[in-house]
Amino acid sequence: AFDSQKPIPTELRGEVLDLADDRTKDQRKAMDDEYAYLGVKDPKVLVTTSRDPSSRLSQFLKELRMLFPGAQRMNRGSYVVKDLMELARSHEMTDVILVHEHRGEPDGMVVCHLPFGPTAYFGLSNVVLRHDLAEKPPAMSEASPHLVFHGFTAKTGLRVKTILQALFPPAKQAGDRVMTFANHHDVIHFRHHSFARPKGPGGDGHRSRAKDVALTENGPRFQMRLFRVELGTIDMKDVEVEWVLRPYFNRQKEALALPEDGKNAFLWTWDDLGVSSLPVRRSQRPERGSAAPPTRRLTRNAARPDMRSSRQRDVRAKQWFGSFSPQSQPSPPANLLACLDVGDPWPESGPSCWGTWRGEET
Repeated sequence: AFDSQKPIPTELRGEVLDLADDRTKDQRKAMDDEYAYLGVKDPKVLVTTSRDPSSRLSQFLKELRMLFPGAQRMNRGSYVVKDLMELARSHEMTDVILVHEHRGEPDGMVVCHLPFGPTAYFGLSNVVLRHDLAEKPPAMSEASPHLVFHGFTAKTGLRVKTILQALFPPAKQAGDRVMTFANHHDVIHFRHHSFARPKGPGGDGHRSRAKDVALTENGPRFQMRLFRVELGTIDMKDVEVEWVLRPYFNRQKEALALPEDGKNAFLWTWDDLGVSSLPVRRSQRPERGSAAPPTRRLTRNAARPDMRSSRQRDVRAKQWFGSFSPQSQPSPPANLLACLDVGDPWPESGPSCWGTWRGEET
């Protein structure tokens, strides 16, 4: 249609952006980008809460401000959203973060990019503050952190990655802070760590190895769930919705990550946490010190073979359990296991495939 100067067929108009070739993609890149100064100009972030915040939300805001170098915290007071955005624009802020709560527990976060958007709405869950950690965290540094993004491969995932990445200035090579955004089934797990690298030769006369690096969690930790992205700021009316979560739609694919032959469908756990090392589908890893999820017996469904006779039962049972051999399981990413820090390191012998099946059924 572009070569013949004819209108695009009606049945393909909804897929124009996905079917664009190199020439039209270059035209799209030539348009103004909201994050044109990403990595060139340091961001100025303003963090605040909803009105009348509780003491726990105020403490969470203090720790949240320390995550972003150069961020400023403001008490909400009686400011309405319109006045708040005008104040942020007058001080040349690049982003505004607004956190909400429900019965004293933080449950929502809005990330608004100035001056014209976009705005991302996240739901928060499993918020753990610094003083709630099992081990006392060290003093938090405010140096520019290294960022680790895992599982943001889809179109919406890359968009969310850019929104979160724009909140941080470029990290220096000698920095000792690392922040992890790990996406698993559209749930973003956030962790904040600091690492210490030993210097000089060790006791055997050789230089220190990678496993000698000490990793310490600084906190806070929480989980994020994206449910809306708008092409505008929170004070604008009639803005265009770029993406919205539709939980009641029967969809197979995930929004933030592309399917990679089932690699993102597995979740690894450890026996020392009280959970079997058999890969669990569509369930969340329990936090440190929490009880293991209740054991559920597998029911017969479309994925499980139909065992009608004893002979077929023996043959198909071997096929069923043989599909979960250690050789067929993808190995977990090493940097993700180190940054999540939910248990002891992965054993050198590899995962064992026999154990009790725990978690939700698929």
